Amino acid sequence: MTLWNQIGKLQERAEKVTALDQKYKETQQVNEDNKREIARLNDPEYVEQKIRKELHYVKQGETLFYVPKE
Repeated sequence: MTLWNQIGKLQERAEKVTALDQKYKETQQVNEDNKREIARLNDPEYVEQKIRKELHYVKQGETLFYVPKE
């Protein structure tokens, strides 16, 4: 009976370890993505591109046109 209980506990802990390992890998991926983004933010051209796209900034003399999405 004791052996049976221990096997159940071992399987439960193995599942927890697997779930935590998956979460760890996802966190590592997010961390790598953030490091890459930080490195890219040191590039003035990338920063300009990002500002123009996300904040809809335009240079002097340019005209911004909005196209409706379907």
